[in-house]
Amino acid sequence: MKKRAAIILLGFVCCLAVSCGKTGGMEKPALPGGAALSSSTNGTFAEAFSSRQAGTSQQPETPQNPGNPQTPETSQQPEASQNTGNTQSPETSQIPETGSAEEIREIPFEKRALSYDKRTLPLVKDMIAVFEKKGSRGNAEIEALLAELVAADHDIGELWKKIMDHWEYVSSDLTINQDALPDGLPKDDSLCILVPGFQLTPDGEMRTELIERLKLALRCSTQYPKARFLLTGGPTSVFYGENAGKVGPAEADVMADWLISNGVDASRIMKENRSMTTSENAKLSADIIKNASPRIKSLAIISSDYHIPTVSLLFYAQAERMYYETGERPFEIISNAGCSIDEQIETLTVFIQSEFLKEVMGVE
Repeated sequence: MKKRAAIILLGFVCCLAVSCGKTGGMEKPALPGGAALSSSTNGTFAEAFSSRQAGTSQQPETPQNPGNPQTPETSQQPEASQNTGNTQSPETSQIPETGSAEEIREIPFEKRALSYDKRTLPLVKDMIAVFEKKGSRGNAEIEALLAELVAADHDIGELWKKIMDHWEYVSSDLTINQDALPDGLPKDDSLCILVPGFQLTPDGEMRTELIERLKLALRCSTQYPKARFLLTGGPTSVFYGENAGKVGPAEADVMADWLISNGVDASRIMKENRSMTTSENAKLSADIIKNASPRIKSLAIISSDYHIPTVSLLFYAQAERMYYETGERPFEIISNAGCSIDEQIETLTVFIQSEFLKEVMGVE
């Protein structure tokens, strides 16, 4: 009996010892990142912590949930977020989504016609009327009208800002070179010398004023031997008597004959021979330069000195209108030369300029 009790007691002690050896008296907690905390002093915890601080503990390359917190040392910003609702860094969130600069530059210009509506047309008309009376771009009334025009249609407003600036310039600050073009203009055929016509006599002959313009053009032809010439003017002869109703020669045709007979090569001459007014000169000549002579980039005006401001205004306005409509400016006016006229027949007032300008700019 005693022997049996001793065996039972020995068995109980053994079971108790085995049980205590399995648990060590407590459950082992988990370290961040999956490392286990050890109760021993053999450096296992220190090694786990040190390896984590050194970045040797393995981290997922791409977090499965971008919203999970990460330590500053190991967090990495994904290169491209798969979820557009995720929070991005300021640099990433500010990138425009409209394409690269190269793609934007390749967008073709959409051609458009210059037209006015019930808001813009009255403003343009009022602005021209104020300039006729006061002749100053800096007038407060004109500035207020321009501001209204820009608010109503930004592009048309910006176009008319340039037109009004140039009108002011030719009215007050334009320098007219007497009897010769200045040196320093382009020496190749990118330069075009414009010579507007002048009404012919009833029998189709040139008047003295037109001949003086051509004499100046002839001198400039040797100064710039590669420049092209554009002669403008339609059939303006007025016939009487038995020739009444007959269509006479065009100004440009008569002018071309004179220059050729005085030694200018015909290959240098272009003619616009349909226009009847200076405003038509501008509209038709710009088309010739753009379509027939794309090498031409610069325009120098030769005319009677009093006539040059009006020609400059109208040709400038036509070039800017074409730029507005097509995105291409056919030429730039870079210089002029004027001849003095002793017996001036024609007087160009601001009123006449404004009427021609309205024709060029489609203000009806």
